[in-house]
Parts: sequence; C-alpha cells; structure tokens
Amino acid sequence: MAGPLVCFILRLIASDINNPRESLKTTAIVLEWTLRFIPSFCLGKGLLYTINANFFELLEQQPLDTWSPAIALYEVIFLGCECVVYVALTVLIDIVSGKPSTSILLKKVTDCLTFRWLCVNKKAVAAAHALLSANDDEDVIVENERVRIGKANDDLIVLNALSKQYPNGKKGVEFMSLGIPAGQCFGLLGINGAGKTSTMAMLTAEFPPSSGDATLAGYSVSNEPDKTRRTIGYCPQFDAHFACMTGAEHVELYAVIKGVRSDKLKEVVAAKLNEVGLSEFDGNRLSSGYSGGMKRKLSVAIATIGSPRIVFLDEPSTGMRHSFFLGFVWSSLIHSLMSL
Repeated sequence: MAGPLVCFILRLIASDINNPRESLKTTAIVLEWTLRFIPSFCLGKGLLYTINANFFELLEQQPLDTWSPAIALYEVIFLGCECVVYVALTVLIDIVSGKPSTSILLKKVTDCLTFRWLCVNKKAVAAAHALLSANDDEDVIVENERVRIGKANDDLIVLNALSKQYPNGKKGVEFMSLGIPAGQCFGLLGINGAGKTSTMAMLTAEFPPSSGDATLAGYSVSNEPDKTRRTIGYCPQFDAHFACMTGAEHVELYAVIKGVRSDKLKEVVAAKLNEVGLSEFDGNRLSSGYSGGMKRKLSVAIATIGSPRIVFLDEPSTGMRHSFFLGFVWSSLIHSLMSL
C-alpha cells in the first residue's frame, strides 16, 4: 500500500483549492504509470481508489465508478495482462536458467558490467594451474595429459579441466580432468568438503562449472544439459522424496519419465523394488514412514530405473548394509555389461 498511499497523498495535496499544485498531480500520474508494472501496486491502488471514489468525484466533478480510468480501470487491465505475461516470463526464465551455458553467459555479462573482470589475474590463474599440475601424482598427470590430447574423447564420461568457484570465493573443484569408459564402476573418494557433491552437481547440470566442461555420452553438460539428463540416473546425497507417495509410486513416476512402456510398468517397478531389497509391503507404504536405510534404497531404485547409460550415486550406502550394497552394485554392473 506504500505506492498507492504516496500517489493518493500527492493528489490530495495537489487538489488544494487555495494553492493548487499541478506539478504534484503530474508526479502522481508518472508514479502510477511506472508502478503499474508491479501487480501488488495495481491491487492496492484499485482498492484504495475504489474506497475513496467519492473524493475523486469531487476532484473530477463528475460521477465515477470502479471502471472509470481515474479509479481502477487501468489497474484491472494491467493485472489482466500481467497474469498472462508474467506467468509466461516465469516459464521462460525457468527454461533458460536450466541451461548452464546461459548461466555462464549471464555471469560474464554481470562481471563485465560490474568490472569484476579487472580483478581477475589471468597469469595468477595460469600459475596456480601449473602449480597444481606440478604437485599432482604421476597417474593424475598422465590422466590429465590423456584428456588434454584427446585420447579420452571416446570415453563415456570426460571431464576436461572442470572447475567450480562459488560466489564467496571458495573453490569446490579445481581443474579436474579424467575420462571414464563405458561399463566401468568408478569410485570418487575424498574427505568431507573435497568437492565430490559439487562435481556430481556439475555433471548432472544442476549448476554450471566456473570453467572447463564435461561430456556425458558425447553431450556437453554446459551446452546440452537436456540431452545429458536423458542419459543419466541420479541418487543425490540427500533423499528427495514426496512424503505423501508410496515407494512404488515413486519408482513408477520416474519409470514413466524415463519412458518405460505402460504394459511393462508394474512388472518393472516390482522387480526394481525387489532388486534393492524393498518388499511389496514396503513398496505400498508412504515414504514418510521409511527408515533412513529404506529411503536410500528407494533413491537407488529411482536412480537405476529405466536402464540409464550412466548412474551417479552420491553416498548411496548411508544407512544400508555395505555387503548388500556392494552386491547390488556388482549385479547392476554385470547387467549393464551384458546389455552393451
């Protein structure tokens, strides 16, 4: 109500019979047309001016109603247009923001406008990269060189100098290069805060890398995130379940998204739940009643449904018996190798 009240007070002062001030009325009109692009202003002004319609009848010296231009006509028109335009704009922003390459472009534009690029010492960055390379283990240096000269281009997953620096200056991942061939079970190990989850997030196109790139089955995570997401299954570090859905409904939902045929849906869902150790009784229970281990099993089932070419598992064995989990991984790996 702040905007409508300011405009109303300006009009009130401008209407002083003894000292009319047209400049204040003009200011109120300019403010109104400027603020009409804000829906809350349109709603507040429409209500305020409708309540005080008698006052504006005295000013205009003519009968007015809610649909008069001096009361709320323009506000209603603007609200009607904003209902369509702003919803469409929201959808467009959601689509565009899902592409990491767009986020990188926006960051470059922002850095240029704020002159942040003046603070970047490219020589220092190159020197830091060289220092990191010099301190790397021999096998790491060999792998970096293999990726650099293109010998890893035929691998299913290729990370090329992948880096992530957060806005607060913290470096989550720095110049990470490696190639993972198809059919391989690859373990990414490191202490807490080493950048494992950050790497996963970049590979699943959750957010863009600060520099470098990665390709999954030949698709760039920066430029082709939609295509990369179609080839992967992902078990996040923290379970993302719907409390009012059963375990079977979760797996069925993601099976439909992954394109499992409707006539095979029930059979595939039951088999997948059994594969991770969830009984039919467990599958028909709400996920909100699951234990921590059962939730992790459900997340693994969701990640592997639909036979994706690549499966990312972020700490999937938390709360699960390691013997069971290792057996599941080996059986899944063998099944994947047989299907290649």
